[in-house]
Formats: sequence, structure tokens, C-alpha cells
Amino acid sequence: MPIFMDRHDLRGLKADDVAEAHRRDVDIQDRHGVKYMAYWFDESNGAAFCLVHAPDPATADASETLSVRIGIDAGEPVEDHNDLFGSTVQLASRLCSEAEANGIIVSGFARELCQEEDAARFVALGERRFKGFADKAQVFRFEWRE
Repeated sequence: MPIFMDRHDLRGLKADDVAEAHRRDVDIQDRHGVKYMAYWFDESNGAAFCLVHAPDPATADASETLSVRIGIDAGEPVEDHNDLFGSTVQLASRLCSEAEANGIIVSGFARELCQEEDAARFVALGERRFKGFADKAQVFRFEWRE
């Protein structure tokens, strides 16, 4: 079988996240008829390179299982040396932890800022208490798939 190399833009992920995704790929590689050989990840620029034995390029691409979780809040972050801080960033991070793989979790405040025609795409998950926040936050799941 030929060897293919993929490049992925994974900015925002940590090395542990990429290692776990690679481990999950290795666990299911036989189902897809591929063999994951190695990967390299440069966390500073978010670039990942993967080597895979596969019969063709389409098969090599079809077996990828990397997923992301997204948490969204709205507000003014504090900027310092190209980094963002503050309660908006902290709540978005906490919401991200609540999301399922390939899911988007949104705060009540961010939901209020969205257009009304998108209202049906938000599923109320109730109020949640998050570390570092005195008050409970209203939480919604955004259904982004059609």
C-alpha cells in the first residue's frame, strides 16, 4: 500500500488532544483498511502531519476521526501580549468542556445575541454552575447539522 501524508490545521488544540485523536484512529484503523504510522504536531502553530498506509487518497482521508468541541460566550475579553483573558474567555472554556465531540455549547448571553430565525437551532440544556462563577449560567446546545 502507498503511504500518504496529511497536513491538518489544528490551532487551539493541545498535544494531548492530538495524541488522544491519534490513539482513537489507531484503535479503529482495521475497520477502514488503513494503518496509521506516525504523526507530528507543532503546538506553537497548530500544524499536524500524519503518515498513513492506505490503498488510495480517499480511503486515507475517510478514516479521520478528529473531533472538536466548541464553547461560545460573548463579551469583552482582556487582551495582553496577543493572549485573551477574562470571564468571557473562562466561561467559553467551561462551556467547551461541556460539549460533546463535534458539538457547540453556547451561553445564554451569546444565544440572546443571535438572530431570531436561528432560535429553533438552540436546544436549552438548563442552568449550570461553573467553577469560578458565582451565578449559574443558562446553557444551550447549537444544532449546526442540517
